[in-house]
Amino acid sequence: MFYKTKQSLDQLVQNGSTPGISYQIKTNDIEENWILGLKSVFPEAEILPRTTDNIYDIASLTKVIATTTRILQLIEQQKFQLNDFVQAYLPQFRYDNVTILHLLTHSSG
Repeated sequence: MFYKTKQSLDQLVQNGSTPGISYQIKTNDIEENWILGLKSVFPEAEILPRTTDNIYDIASLTKVIATTTRILQLIEQQKFQLNDFVQAYLPQFRYDNVTILHLLTHSSG
């Protein structure tokens, strides 16, 4: 039923975009659980066990959900722009050529 979704997620693991995925597709009629790839890559590769009770650290979601949402709200309120320099808001920041966009995309060098 969800062949294209499953195929896309499997491709992410196969091409190395992510080491592993566990997901659930649930509708009124079905509930499917799938586990693909690796559970960890450090300190060594560990294959995901065929179980759905793995516990994952979701701390990184804070960046995606909370920070991104707030940044978009501030841009919408015209409080700043992505290309503004960080020093304009934090004068003590020691790198004068780093923008907010650099920080959000981990590309400040």
